[in-house]
Amino acid sequence: MPLFIATLIGITILLFGISIYYIVQDRETVEKEKLLKQFDASDRSSDRADRIMQQEAKKSGVERLLGRFLDLAALESLLMAADMPLSMERLLTISLGIGLLFVIPVLVVLQSASAIILALIAGIALPFAYLLYRKRKREAALVDQLPDTLDMIVRAIRVVSTLHDEAKSCGNQPAHIRVINRRCRWPCL
Repeated sequence: MPLFIATLIGITILLFGISIYYIVQDRETVEKEKLLKQFDASDRSSDRADRIMQQEAKKSGVERLLGRFLDLAALESLLMAADMPLSMERLLTISLGIGLLFVIPVLVVLQSASAIILALIAGIALPFAYLLYRKRKREAALVDQLPDTLDMIVRAIRVVSTLHDEAKSCGNQPAHIRVINRRCRWPCL
């Protein structure tokens, strides 16, 4: 039994180490992509089909395997809505690590199979609950800023400024407002 607990602790530490490494890598990748988007104006002219084919080619084996069991599009949209710079593999690795972290105390104290399973499920569900919390918080911030944004657009239209100038002024708003403008595909953003 002590060997099993030591093995679980070792696996948990390994998974957290891998998770931290992947989080750092994902943040660096996001920063690189932001810089590339600033310098690359030719992305707007590329075809949507080409981008979809490139995304499909980038999928890892984990994504292909999990795609058979999970709705990866919903998971990816949750990650984007929560504004988390994590890939699905990293999120699942973190979830599994936290699940194992929750299992160790239950295994030591209770040694009950049903309690171990419940602790594992609770640990795996914790990162997803955090993502849902961040998504709701971000949506609330968007809803709070929406009247100000609409007011600014109406004022600009009354002053007879062009739509292009208005899109530029909207682009100077906080990050969560700029996301809305990018989704609306303003030509200057």
